[in-house]
Order: sequence, then C-alpha cells, then structure tokens
Amino acid sequence: MSTLLSTADYNGMVMDFSKRLSRGLFLSGAYTWSKNIDQGSTTFSSNETNNGAENPYPFIPRLNRGPSDYDIRHNFVAHFTWDIPASSSFSGASKALLTGWALGGIFSARTGPPFSVSLTADLARTGNRRQRQNGAQRPNFNPAPGCSTNAINPGNPSNYIKTECFSVPAAGEIGNLGRGTLRQPGLRDFDPSLFKTWAFLGEKAKLQFRAEAFNLFNHANFQKGKTTVFDGRGNVIPTATLISPPTLTNAREIQFGLRMNW
Repeated sequence: MSTLLSTADYNGMVMDFSKRLSRGLFLSGAYTWSKNIDQGSTTFSSNETNNGAENPYPFIPRLNRGPSDYDIRHNFVAHFTWDIPASSSFSGASKALLTGWALGGIFSARTGPPFSVSLTADLARTGNRRQRQNGAQRPNFNPAPGCSTNAINPGNPSNYIKTECFSVPAAGEIGNLGRGTLRQPGLRDFDPSLFKTWAFLGEKAKLQFRAEAFNLFNHANFQKGKTTVFDGRGNVIPTATLISPPTLTNAREIQFGLRMNW
C-alpha cells in the first residue's frame, strides 16, 4: 500500500518602513516578495478558487506541481496620514472652519496570481470522470515565435491569452503545459480620505466629517480564472481569449459621512 503525499514550499522577503515627518505628516509602506509552490491548492473534491486547477492524473502528484493559486510574487502597500497644520491664531468662525482637517490615503499594487488553461475532454483517456466538469487536463505548449508558457497580452483584456501558443496533445497523452503558468493582470488601487473634526464640551465629544474615495483613479483591475482553451474536438473556443466581468475591484466609489464620538 502506498501513500500519496503533497508538499508545499514557501520563500519570502518582507521590507517595511515608517517615518513621522514634521508638520503632522506620517508615511508608512511595506513590500513583500514571495514564491509559493505546491502540488495543488484545492481539495480532491472541489476547487475553492476560480484559478484552481486539479491534477490531470491524481496518482502522480508531481504533474500538478506549480505556483500556488494564491502565489503573489510582488506586493506593495503604502499609506500616509497628514494632520493639516493650522495657525494657532485662528478663532471663532475661522477656527471652526480651518482647523481639524486631516488627509490620508492607501495605495496598493501587486502582481497577479497564476491561472491555468485546460481542455474539456479526457484526451489522455485517464478515465477521470471529473475531467469534463473541472478541466484538469492541460494542452501542450507550442514554442512559436513570441510565445512563452505565460502566454498573455498584458493590458489587452479583449485578447489576453495567446491561444496560438498552445496545441492539443495526441490521444492518450497528457499535455506538457504545467499548472499555473499564466498570470492574471496585476492590481492597482488608491483610496484617499479627507476628515474634519470638531470638538465639543471641552473635548468630551467630537463630530467628524468623512469624505472617502475607493479606487479613485477608476482603474479596471481585471481577473482571469482557469480557462478552457480547446473544446472536445480540438478547436479553439473563441471566448477563451477574453477577460470577462466581474473585475477584482469595483468602479470608483465616493462616500460621505458624519461620525459622533463621546
């Protein structure tokens, strides 16, 4: 009797910084480089992520060794807060209007996670009944000019996958393309905020006005899950090259609010 083992490896590096400057300004940021490799990020019976890919032949775990579904190679986050200075000479209406303002913001940028391309039919004739439902088998890599195993057109959601870089394996053979060789688009997001605070009852109560924006620059952060490239007859599926909604983040959103603390 033999036991099937699954292994995972993680390597990472984290750098962070923070600096409190003069006149109420504070800066902070963190960068992470990481590499996470496993033989499958899902259970045998289900896929928990839209980019997960099952093993084309579960009895040989090494066929599925590749980047984890949640492998993010580069991740950067920075934020700032600024208590906007005001003159101590303000009084009355000018003090109520021009003091107590604060500005903040969070910027995030990261590379995309991996995803796989697959086939719909059991061309390798493994007898795996889950193949049709979950598309575990993958095509061959076709080393044509301009092709790599990460066969994508960055910044082109209408033609994101270079289908010419893949071919249908011969009957009875498992395709040689690895798991998670393609990468989803990266994410860029900036969320600023503006606050104004009024103090009452000798600082015992405070009223705060809040103006917040999410995805201020309205950047479309696309995502691409596991994609079936060829149908059961070996023809390219026309929609395979497209990135379809939903996006990873919503369109620009702006909200206003009042908050009372006492």
